[in-house]
Amino acid sequence: LSVLSDIDRYPEWNKNLKKISVIEKKSINDRIQYVESRVPFPYKNREVVVRIQSAWDEKLGAIVLQSQSVEDERAPKDTGCVRAKLIGSRYILKPTQDWKSTELTIEI
Repeated sequence: LSVLSDIDRYPEWNKNLKKISVIEKKSINDRIQYVESRVPFPYKNREVVVRIQSAWDEKLGAIVLQSQSVEDERAPKDTGCVRAKLIGSRYILKPTQDWKSTELTIEI
């Protein structure tokens, strides 16, 4: 969770990342961020403004990060990128039985 929540560490796991910024941190478990990703020529880079919320899911026994696109007037405008729309995604972080590692399931 700390890696997925730390925007300075995004380049470690997202090799196509060009820009990222937190637009608003509502709480430790709720933020709005802007992300621009590189895509190969001749296509235009993609950008998304997304709200990410995390919480412990008792039923799953896991931390769940849910995200979806949002409109926010504070996001960069006229960047030359294609604005993507994320209908929804879930990152499910569940400790392994021995608690020595984390199982990650991603649904987009």
